[in-house]
Amino acid sequence: MSIKFIQFGLGPIGIEVAKTAISKGFEIVGAVDIREDIVGKDVADVLGLPEKTGIEVRSSIKEIGETDASVVFHNTVSKFLDALPQVLEIIELGYNVVSTTEEMSFPLARYPEETQELDKKAKSFGVTVLGTGVNPGFVLDTLPIVMTTPAKRVERIVGLRIQNASVRRYPFQKKIGSGMTPEDFLKAWNEGKLGHMGFKESTSMIAKALGWKLDKIEEVCEPVIADDYVETQYFKVDKGFVRGLNQTVRGFREGKEVIKLQIIAALEEKDPRDEIFVYGEPNIHLYIEGGLHGDIATVSVSANMAPIVISADPGFKTMIDLPVPRNYQVG
Repeated sequence: MSIKFIQFGLGPIGIEVAKTAISKGFEIVGAVDIREDIVGKDVADVLGLPEKTGIEVRSSIKEIGETDASVVFHNTVSKFLDALPQVLEIIELGYNVVSTTEEMSFPLARYPEETQELDKKAKSFGVTVLGTGVNPGFVLDTLPIVMTTPAKRVERIVGLRIQNASVRRYPFQKKIGSGMTPEDFLKAWNEGKLGHMGFKESTSMIAKALGWKLDKIEEVCEPVIADDYVETQYFKVDKGFVRGLNQTVRGFREGKEVIKLQIIAALEEKDPRDEIFVYGEPNIHLYIEGGLHGDIATVSVSANMAPIVISADPGFKTMIDLPVPRNYQVG
């Protein structure tokens, strides 16, 4: 399958999505970003490619003109309602979409009317839209769902993701509250200005896949405090200040906790790993030493899902609506 794509959003993740797609044999035919310092540049200069492409970065996808692209990689914002106008514009131009907008991974529970609008629009233009990534999109939702397959019975699912944020990019270190006072951290959390986005979406996706109707979903977040001075490429954190977060979401069914997802992401956090527990008959435990690298996994999932999205029936899809994910490489 020869895949041509447009890259919508050229921040750190968008750049890596485009480079990963190119490494898999995809061909870039357009690029969009609103930053004035890169609009008008050859996309090769933005991506760090060795040869010019003749493709200039545009400030709007409508400025690109007609192309034979079969998919748009959308990597701009985290919130569903912020991304929706952009995605609708892409749909109306007749392109399939793979988006890393966290809330787009499973927006039905939070935004049912808007999700139905998106699905209807995609079907009317004969294209497919998917929200995905590593978390949400894979490690704490799609992966535990797949792990329930060999179990006779499932009573509870627990997912744990521990990350050493010192090796992550600046935006990630910032969004976990690095360098803040504990008081400012909690204030920012309560105002929705920091923390991991997509936990409620992951919880709802798991419940939908297993046919569980949840009574409620509860989410809490606490700062991880530095016991000693910590320094990274981007932050200097004194003892007593915040070096990360400990965020947990719980889903309850008939008064019992049936889903628990937890992420601890902090500077210099020890023993990074991903763990998934499926409790039932039998109990199943998956341990990923070191954990999946968030940025690498996000861009890889996006690129690998593109051929599946292109071949899918039109409409808005989640990871549980599509065939089993897999690696894709031309040839």
